[in-house]
Amino acid sequence: MIIEKLALVMALVLAGADRIAPIEGVYKTGGADEDVIEIARYDASHIYVRADLHFNPSGHTCKVYGIAGLEGDAFVYRAPRPISSRGSACVLTVKTTPTDLVLTDVPGSGGDQTCKDYCGLNGSLTDYGIKRSKRRPIQYMSRLKASREYASAVAEFNESRR
Repeated sequence: MIIEKLALVMALVLAGADRIAPIEGVYKTGGADEDVIEIARYDASHIYVRADLHFNPSGHTCKVYGIAGLEGDAFVYRAPRPISSRGSACVLTVKTTPTDLVLTDVPGSGGDQTCKDYCGLNGSLTDYGIKRSKRRPIQYMSRLKASREYASAVAEFNESRR
């Protein structure tokens, strides 16, 4: 029984590792108001994801970061609580198509976007796609891991595991 459970855990770890390597990196697009998505391995089945997106000409942005775990065919970030009294806790998926990396704000029970509080009025994390060809290696990993956003995401993740 213990060997079977260990084999299952190892299979899940290997499945997560196989899913992380092809998407790990930094994706950038745009000009002066550049969209940036960072994906970095946290462990064998979790990624750190940070999105800083700009919606021109409105000037509105979406900014979100957290640790997402492998669930089925996507990585899913689940905020532990809403950031405002009017919203639901954010649930954001990170998945791929043959050509794109796609962030999707999972609708809440009322059909509303759960991550809308992370965006300005005209910004949205619903079905945001960026070409996978935009992916580049993260050359600044030590700086990323020393960032306030990364530290906050890790603390939130560790708190949610208690």
